[in-house]
Amino acid sequence: LIKSPLAALAVLKNSPIQHIEDLKGKTIGRTGSSKSLNLSTILQHHGLKIDDVKLVQLQYGLAPALATKSVDAVMIF
Repeated sequence: LIKSPLAALAVLKNSPIQHIEDLKGKTIGRTGSSKSLNLSTILQHHGLKIDDVKLVQLQYGLAPALATKSVDAVMIF
C-alpha cells in the first residue's frame, strides 16, 4: 500500500554527513515523544545503534534547528 518511505533523515547540503554511518556521535532533532522505530531501523541497517546518536526533542522547529546548526540532522516523519 505504501510506495515510498514515511520517514527521512535530512542534513544541510554542505554538511560533512554524507552517509548514515557519519551520524555516529551526532545530534539528531526529531518530533514525537518516543524513540523512533524508523530511526532505529535505519541506524541498525548501517551498523549503528540508537545510543550512537544524541536525540533532541524539537516541537515544530526542525528546519530552523538544522539551519542554525543546533542539530546535525533531523528526522522527518
